[in-house]
Amino acid sequence: MTTKIASLSFVVILFCVSMDVMGQDFQSLRKEAENTVKAQRPNWTLLKKIEYEKQISYSWGSAREGIGITIFFGDSIQEAAQRMALKNKILSVGPGTKRKEFGDEAYSWESPRGDSAGIRFRKANVYIEVNAPSLELAEELAKSFDKFIKTK
Repeated sequence: MTTKIASLSFVVILFCVSMDVMGQDFQSLRKEAENTVKAQRPNWTLLKKIEYEKQISYSWGSAREGIGITIFFGDSIQEAAQRMALKNKILSVGPGTKRKEFGDEAYSWESPRGDSAGIRFRKANVYIEVNAPSLELAEELAKSFDKFIKTK
């Protein structure tokens, strides 16, 4: 009986340790992002949700404003860094202003008319784009997302 309890305890401990090493999964990251937007903008409606194996894109809005969010969950830090490098390379206006407040690497941009802005950042194996009607709103959401991305 003692051997069975010891074996079961070992399996439980092994499972808990492996969960900690794996960090967060894409499903929990997506749920956290959705909950963040719902909490910060409860009057907004989810207008569109496009899901892929490693990426999800959202559009939320109200009658007056809206946002777009894309989350890419790479298998590695290198894969997320490659995604960011590709995005920076294909933008006709360049990557934007380098930022230090978000993740491991970040850039922001703002339209000349000031009616749209965005932040792109990578933290660990996650790459996120936030497009909003103002840089302040994009920063607010990016800061919230940055807090719940685990680096393990």
